Amino acid sequence: FAYAITSVLIVTIFVIGYKYMGNVKGAQESSSLLLLKNSIKNDIARIKNDYGSLSKKEYLLPNDVQEVCFVDKKGKNPLLCRGCQKSTDYMSMIEVISNNATNNVFLLDESVKSTLRVDNLKIGCCTFRCFKTNNNRLRIKIEGDGKYATIS
Repeated sequence: FAYAITSVLIVTIFVIGYKYMGNVKGAQESSSLLLLKNSIKNDIARIKNDYGSLSKKEYLLPNDVQEVCFVDKKGKNPLLCRGCQKSTDYMSMIEVISNNATNNVFLLDESVKSTLRVDNLKIGCCTFRCFKTNNNRLRIKIEGDGKYATIS
């Protein structure tokens, strides 16, 4: 009888612990995403006003983010540009954009995982630019021109 009660107690502790660890992991991922969003926004807001400045930035990403895309709806005609990525490769993001989304930074896994809005952002000639992650890290260059920040 004592073994049965002990076994039930141990199993109960393991189940509760497993559920708690799942909640902690979800909260950790949410806070990681929020920190990433704030870091990108703050870095761009700070660098954009410093004409001619160039800053290389590295951001730690949640595990399942495979690419980060920056969108410039005021970008030039991508047909006149060289090296633009194909919109057909990013249909989930294009669909969100076409629904009049105001956000212009997209975190992608197999689809759009999260979005955010960053003001005064340029990416050059193309309408969007995506960066693949490497070891859960995003590496970009941000250049200030006094009014906008250009991502490369």
